[in-house]
Amino acid sequence: MHQALEMHRAGNINEAANTYNQVLNRYPDHPGVLYLLGDIAIRAGCNGLAINLLRTSVANGPMVEAYTALGCAYRHEHFMEQADEAWQEALKIKPTSEVYNNLSSLHSDHGRPQLALDYIADALALEPDNVNAKWNRSLALLSMSDWERAWDDHDARFDPAVQQVSTSRDYGCKKWKGKSVARLAIHGEQGVGDEIMFMSILPEVLAIANEVAIEVEPRLMDLVERSFPTVKVYGNEQAMKAHEAPFDASIALGSLGKLFRTSAESFPGTPYLKADPERVAYWREKYAEWGEGPYVGLAWQGGTKETRIVQRSISPRHFEFLKEHGTVVSLQYGEMAQQQALQNGFLFFPESCGHLLDELAAMTAACDIVVTCAQTLVHLAGAMGVQTEVLTPLYSSWRYGTSRGPGAMAWYGENVTLHRQTTDGDWTGPLASVQKVIDNQFPGKAE
Repeated sequence: MHQALEMHRAGNINEAANTYNQVLNRYPDHPGVLYLLGDIAIRAGCNGLAINLLRTSVANGPMVEAYTALGCAYRHEHFMEQADEAWQEALKIKPTSEVYNNLSSLHSDHGRPQLALDYIADALALEPDNVNAKWNRSLALLSMSDWERAWDDHDARFDPAVQQVSTSRDYGCKKWKGKSVARLAIHGEQGVGDEIMFMSILPEVLAIANEVAIEVEPRLMDLVERSFPTVKVYGNEQAMKAHEAPFDASIALGSLGKLFRTSAESFPGTPYLKADPERVAYWREKYAEWGEGPYVGLAWQGGTKETRIVQRSISPRHFEFLKEHGTVVSLQYGEMAQQQALQNGFLFFPESCGHLLDELAAMTAACDIVVTCAQTLVHLAGAMGVQTEVLTPLYSSWRYGTSRGPGAMAWYGENVTLHRQTTDGDWTGPLASVQKVIDNQFPGKAE
């Protein structure tokens, strides 16, 4: 056991697992060994195996560590009720800030932000400096659109202890506090969708800073350069430093919210990204070669396993009604996009897969309306002012809030409408709601 623990702590997981198994051969009911093997299984992504090991562990000898790990294994596979039950059992043995924090994150992600805040208070009572709890407090308040308080802990994302870690940049200058400045460096973070969303604040930044340089995801460079012609745009930190340093101040793109989005009234909801007009005209002509308008841009899948792809996706066969009104253009990314689009009678072009976001922006802008699940296309279409109907899970990330209807997503105003589930996993209502919008707006062909 001593040897196995040393290997485990040193990160030699395979050797540790082999040694634990030698102990388990002699003591097959040992709860501690079963827990440690379960921990290794979680790290390897074998959550089903972990669940079985950990359930046996707690049955043989309940331990707070094993229940905590069991809840994590369940949550990784989106068994939310079971995760909650495991963590509640852990609290019965010994309340810990880790368990309270896990519960806060679970409920924040599942439409119960006030309950999440209660658990965060419990976590911070035990461990006042717990940065994960502070990060989760920020997310819970953001999901409640409590803009005044939500940003206070948002920079906790830069702490290495936070799982969804963001990387801050050191440009050798002070952090920007929102005052007039000569030369300002801004860096993106947290993924393409978030970069697009927070970029809505750039017009206000440009009214204060004389010169601005920004680092964004490389696929966004052309789109950002066109939309903000006075901004110097780079695709990586090294290039920006080499060509633009020194700066007078710097800030992360996601930290601009604390300076400029502190109330519902501070969200202008106006379009700010501009597709290439020549490419928009090209795609409009291309669509016309294949079918009659109106042209409905469609995406039916979003996220990854880690970001709940199952909850955020809808089978493309459910969008048959769109073809009754016009031509459906696939704007879906991913390896299966072409096969699924063609199987369901949608127009497909390779440029839609997102490798060239500037081209995808033009394809999107050439559509009369966009229908999409919760994914990057929401941000791209919303930022350009394209009418966007979003099929939204009952429980979404903080970006989608907790309400429904036009303007429910504060970042994009009335042109983005959220059609939110009323029952978890049931798309019947949202699909009917979208169909009603399409029927009312484009009745001709259906009649």
